[in-house]
Amino acid sequence: MILSRSLRKKCLYALGIVLLCVPTALHASGIQASEVNFGLSNVDSSIGLSNDVSIIEIITNIIRVVLGLLGIIVVGLILYAGFLWMTAAGNEEKIATAKKIMTNAVIGLAIILSAFAITQFVIQSLSDATGSGTLNNDDGGSIGGCSTESGCSPTFCNRNGFNSACIDEVFYIKSITPSTDDSDTESATFMNNAIVRVVLSRPAASSMIASSVIVRNDDNEIVPTQITGIHGNRVLEVRPTQNNGRWDIGSYRVEVDRNLEDFQGGNLETSDVRGVSYPRQTEFYINRIFEDTIPPEIQRLQINNTGESTVLFVGDVLTVDLQATDRQTIPPGQDTPAGGIAYASIDVRADSRSVYTYYVGPRVRQGTSGGSSDIFTTNYVQTITTTDFPAGATYSIVATVYDIDGNRATRAQTFIVYPASCNNGILDSGETDIDQGGPCGSEVGGSCTTDSQCSPFMECSDSGICEANPIILNFDPDNAGPQNWVTIFGR
Repeated sequence: MILSRSLRKKCLYALGIVLLCVPTALHASGIQASEVNFGLSNVDSSIGLSNDVSIIEIITNIIRVVLGLLGIIVVGLILYAGFLWMTAAGNEEKIATAKKIMTNAVIGLAIILSAFAITQFVIQSLSDATGSGTLNNDDGGSIGGCSTESGCSPTFCNRNGFNSACIDEVFYIKSITPSTDDSDTESATFMNNAIVRVVLSRPAASSMIASSVIVRNDDNEIVPTQITGIHGNRVLEVRPTQNNGRWDIGSYRVEVDRNLEDFQGGNLETSDVRGVSYPRQTEFYINRIFEDTIPPEIQRLQINNTGESTVLFVGDVLTVDLQATDRQTIPPGQDTPAGGIAYASIDVRADSRSVYTYYVGPRVRQGTSGGSSDIFTTNYVQTITTTDFPAGATYSIVATVYDIDGNRATRAQTFIVYPASCNNGILDSGETDIDQGGPCGSEVGGSCTTDSQCSPFMECSDSGICEANPIILNFDPDNAGPQNWVTIFGR
């Protein structure tokens, strides 16, 4: 059957409109929606090739441009086929040619869309597998993201997680503790003076705190509780009003109100663009009437892989590695350790000024992994900038770990920040020697009262003189067996 010319024109016109709208609709609702992630969220905010763009983003940029050009060519072929068909004037040969071009173009479009989906899936899988995010807790989940450090100060950048936002621009639940499994006796609390704590990424609205968390018992009855916001409402504490704030033996279910808002009215998010979930609910099991008074233990606090005072330069990346546990000691009169880690604060300080304080806790227990009874490990990462870290000063990392019953442990470590020019091996303007003197601090033999007054990799001696410390720069070979010679290079 041959369609009339008028009807044929209308059909082709409608088809052209649909084809032109499909790419726009896909871009507006599919790629940018939080439920569907094709790995392009980073590309949208950083299209230039710079040190702030990862190789995955560069590859994604190239693929998107190539596939976009191919899509334009396909649309052009479909429009050309429609033009041939409309001007065929009943010529069967022209109509057949037009149909063939249109069929091949549609097949090509299907291939392009399939290639696009497969490519983005592979790129996103590689990104997840290589851990391109910079903030991880003990379960490896990543939150937040941005393309550059600028605009995020005093917060820091993370390229994974919520769509292209600085770490504190999204309101989500970082942790709920205690978080145990009542089918696993070993993960139970073994004490009943636990405090339910909800760690949030942003301060909660003060007016909503009183009704922000509900706790139910084994009979699904709501347990009367008192809810308090601490640390500027970034952490919510929940205690039962009965038994002098102590829980009865049994299982409890904690649920954070889905309508909870942050101090600016932001909604609570429960998943990120990679599909990592941050649940509002958890359960814990009180199996013993006992009050734990033993504080947690900080097993490791390192700055850039060292447990001692270290030196950093403007432009370096500050990495803090913290590991803690609360189950190393058996309380007197008990047969097993009690308690668990609730959360930790990492305070980056410059004298009395707090550069940034970061709060984090164990991820909500999922299956047999995670939970407040396990060893807790977390990382904090921030780029050293002149805004937050003026050079020539000593800074400290103060880590405080809280267990689920209110005890705490604190450890601190220091680092000194110098200008980037003090580590380039060049005699710069103002320096009295290579990377010494002037903006780098006193040279060897110069007077001092603190290490920060000396040039990099020096220390202030008891006699008030800057002395150089030996530094290992390299060694060769980097892999050798017993009784082999190894050459160590240093200064």
